[in-house]
Amino acid sequence: MAATQDRRIVIVVGEDVHAQTWQQELQKSGLEVVVATDESVLADAPTGPLLVRADSLPAEVTDFVTRLRDTQHRGEIIVVTTTPSVAEAVSLMGLGCTDYLPASLTPEQLARRCCEAIGLEGRTHPPYELLWRNFRKRTGWYHVQSVSESCQRVYQQAAQAAPSTSTVLIEGETGSGKEYLARALHFMSSRRDCPFVAVNCGAIPEALLESELFGHERGAFTSATRAKPGLCETAHKGTLFLDEVGDMSPAMQVKLLRFVQDRSFVRVGGLETTKVDVRLVAATNQDLRRAVREGRFREDLYYRLAVISLHVPPLRHRPLDLRCFADFFLRKYSPSARPKRFCDCAYEQLAAHHWPGNLRELENVVQRAILTTPGQTIHAESIEVGEPLVLDEPIRLFPLTAV
Repeated sequence: MAATQDRRIVIVVGEDVHAQTWQQELQKSGLEVVVATDESVLADAPTGPLLVRADSLPAEVTDFVTRLRDTQHRGEIIVVTTTPSVAEAVSLMGLGCTDYLPASLTPEQLARRCCEAIGLEGRTHPPYELLWRNFRKRTGWYHVQSVSESCQRVYQQAAQAAPSTSTVLIEGETGSGKEYLARALHFMSSRRDCPFVAVNCGAIPEALLESELFGHERGAFTSATRAKPGLCETAHKGTLFLDEVGDMSPAMQVKLLRFVQDRSFVRVGGLETTKVDVRLVAATNQDLRRAVREGRFREDLYYRLAVISLHVPPLRHRPLDLRCFADFFLRKYSPSARPKRFCDCAYEQLAAHHWPGNLRELENVVQRAILTTPGQTIHAESIEVGEPLVLDEPIRLFPLTAV
């Protein structure tokens, strides 16, 4: 069969002696193979899959992949190395690499994995995995993934729920990434090209929240000089994200209940009922089940919001993910002309912290470390965090996907 553009794969090996062997074996599998150096790949920024031999690069493979992503490359990246490590694997997964393989693979095994990665044969990716792949390519949010078993389950559930119109409740501690997950649900749904409207229910005074959500008519109150549509109307055909829904007053909970039931409402000061088509996603840092038992949250509203319930684990329960997010924030805030990096002792310092503020706290710590570090390497003394984390039981480190 003639090779097509969809079957083209670039081997990035520099002067590696294995290039010819790999090229011949991949060509047997029907792939069109091009051998390139790292700099030529960066210059061309190909969109197709890359097979990268880490040990033959003149720089660190993480630096190479970072620079490659900076060129807006959105293809699959498969890294092969003779010295595999969990730390490097975590960093590369955070950058969106498809696979991380040992060099001990035979050429035949390597060819099979390459074909699987670009969808030609072998492994059939579950629909939820394909949704996440497409989401990361579309948004560039390669850090929104996990190697922890608990979080992988959440991501799988989210992708399975994304195509539906069911209401989703996302629970988790403050700063754990609930809005990231809500945006992922939106981008992985058929509503992705329509508005995503977020409202923080805990930040808006009770007297204004109803007007913000449902809008108001002219003359509804003193300053209402003209009619104004609410956020529910703005989100028509899209997704409405109600953050910190647990902070709503009992009176506002009653008004929200009707909207959740049939997506209809009446503007403040109005008489006409308006109906909209929105996907509703709510989030809270509270234990709503406990709030229901204590009478602080309506039971009927809880069950209507929690049609699909997702719980985002805190960062302290995801030690391998910590490095992914730390590297992401480092790339986000580090000057592009003189990028900075963490040394091993800095990662150890980060791993020892309890992270009560989760991702939001980590983002602040990384920003501060960048500003207070004069050189390009961030050491432990630049990591300003609280008391070390003392674990009651050991954290299980789940292995990477077996070859």
